[in-house]
Amino acid sequence: MFWKRKDNKTLVTFGKHTSEENIAAFVDEVRANPELRNELLPLLRESHVLYNGRGTQECIRLRGYILAAFEVTGLPPAALIFAMEDLYNTRSAYLIAGAARAIRGMAQPHPEVVPYLLEAVVNIRYMDDAVTFDTYKPVWPVTNFTTGLSEVFKTFAWLGAYAQEAIPQLKKYAEASDFQYEVLEEIKRAIETIEGDPHEVDFSCCGPSPKLAGRKETVPGRGRINPLLKNIVMEDQNGAKVPFSSFFQGKPTVVSFFYTRCIAINKCSLTVGNTGRLAKALLEVNLQNKVNVALITYDPVYDLPERIRVYAETRRCEFSDSFKAFRVSPGDYELLKEHFSLEVGYSTSIVNQHQVETYLLDYKGRIRNTLIRIQWSEDEIRDKIGRLIKEIPAGKVSQTAKAVSENLRTIVFPLLIAVFPKCPVCWAAYMSAFGIAGMKAIPYSPWLVPLFVLGIGVNLWLLYRARNKRNGLTPFWVSVLGAATFLICGLWLNLRTGTYVGIVFILLGSILNSLSFSWFQRLQGWVESLFRPVIVKKKQKLKTTT
Repeated sequence: MFWKRKDNKTLVTFGKHTSEENIAAFVDEVRANPELRNELLPLLRESHVLYNGRGTQECIRLRGYILAAFEVTGLPPAALIFAMEDLYNTRSAYLIAGAARAIRGMAQPHPEVVPYLLEAVVNIRYMDDAVTFDTYKPVWPVTNFTTGLSEVFKTFAWLGAYAQEAIPQLKKYAEASDFQYEVLEEIKRAIETIEGDPHEVDFSCCGPSPKLAGRKETVPGRGRINPLLKNIVMEDQNGAKVPFSSFFQGKPTVVSFFYTRCIAINKCSLTVGNTGRLAKALLEVNLQNKVNVALITYDPVYDLPERIRVYAETRRCEFSDSFKAFRVSPGDYELLKEHFSLEVGYSTSIVNQHQVETYLLDYKGRIRNTLIRIQWSEDEIRDKIGRLIKEIPAGKVSQTAKAVSENLRTIVFPLLIAVFPKCPVCWAAYMSAFGIAGMKAIPYSPWLVPLFVLGIGVNLWLLYRARNKRNGLTPFWVSVLGAATFLICGLWLNLRTGTYVGIVFILLGSILNSLSFSWFQRLQGWVESLFRPVIVKKKQKLKTTT
């Protein structure tokens, strides 16, 4: 982003190396020129490059100062959701004060901001602090200061009649003894202003709810999924490896993002709790086989499986085959971040800020519903899930049935090779088994050779095609070894032992492919543990010789 100072000579680029003072100077410039207020909107996004590498407190100072400027410039409709989110989610007196001031920049008061102001009081009631927006970095002590709670109650007064529903709670606060004198005066002033406002407010009207600014729904069939995303392998809360395509495709999925080091209880902690309750609700109505639910961490380096599992279970999450929590490798995480357009910033490897993010995917893994910034309710999301389930084509095979079908395709042909008669004696034995005694032996037909070769080729192609959805390339290479042994030793050199060894390896490859990913990982670990002593011994021997 670029901007010019009044002299039109100095060009400033906003990025991670831009000083706080330069950013604050730009905000002051916009404050003096309200027609430029929309230039502040990109700076509110958590993923803006401006916040890269900055500490959490620095991000809070910048966001609070930007939000407070909207009281003077007027609040653009697109910025309202940012102010409401910070009122509801943060425990920073500075940021809440800035958000409360931003609300006072609205063109028209709206009663739906009242719950967010009340939640802000709860958030900082015992964490209030002195703040000022006269300058970005004031030298304390200053005489002209305010507090987070004072700014919130001033906004109640600004709402006037639109804040009538807050009167009972405000009167309780006025009788409390834990507020400072100046704050109590603001509470009393707000009550008097609201009760004395003669305007009649129709609370059933007033156009679209500002909550909807954090909701988005795409048209069925629209959107795409990055093909590379299907190839990534995720690690669940138990440490099991799960391919993205095996969990996020085949049926609708609810995906919520979080990280365990988050200190905003109305963000990650509440999101995880809500997602866990949603999974239970789906189980109660027998929808667990039609919908998957997932939690994905923003912090894959720190959030190891055990840490994720404990964090979620302390928030009463009960994991199952259809409800899992995941982390991905740092390299794959960038792909995931791009796909979901995640609004999250980092100070080096630590999250410094993020929004509330939950997404609903259709059966192809495409994003259909976006629920961000404002926490969602179970009722709100249940209807959307129902619509996504109905969108699955009537002839669409379920994910489980599809997996079974793929496994059968890769196992059936090796079995046919194993039991198909391969010599005159075998043909005679088969005929006798079916009661057709007395028939002449059928000679071994040369046309069976190309049939076997074709079938083996099809089997190998199916295994290679399923490498990203099943268990990687190991089953494929095992079957390649078996096919080579069968064709060279069995058919070409006519060695019966080679024939049977080849068949065993082909069958083994198909069986490995049919195993669930978690069982395959366990088997792989067991095999590695068997050969680990030999490998270690060889390495030690190699070191001594060198």
